[in-house]
Amino acid sequence: MLAAEPDGNLVLTRHRLGDAGDTSRVASARHPRLGSIEHALAGDRRVLVPVDAAPGEATAPLRLAAGWSVAAVHRGSRAGGAIGAAAFDAAAIEIARG
Repeated sequence: MLAAEPDGNLVLTRHRLGDAGDTSRVASARHPRLGSIEHALAGDRRVLVPVDAAPGEATAPLRLAAGWSVAAVHRGSRAGGAIGAAAFDAAAIEIARG
C-alpha cells in the first residue's frame, strides 16, 4: 500500500492513469476483504466492482451518495441494502444518478 484516500480506501499507485475526469466516488461497500473500484460510464452511470480476494463470500452494506441508486446487478448479489461477492470473485453493480 502506498497511501489511503480520505475515506480509507487503499491507493496502490500514486500516479493518475489516463484521464479519469470526475474521480469523486459515489458508492462504497466496506468490508475487510473487499477492495472496490468505481468506473465512470457514459452519462450519469457508474459501475462499482467490489473484489473479494479471499475464501468465502464477503457481504457489505452498500452506501450511495444522495441522488444515486442501483440500476442493475450484473454479477454478485444484492439483498437488504447489502452487496456480496463470491470467494475469489467480484461483483458488478451498476449505479445511476436520478
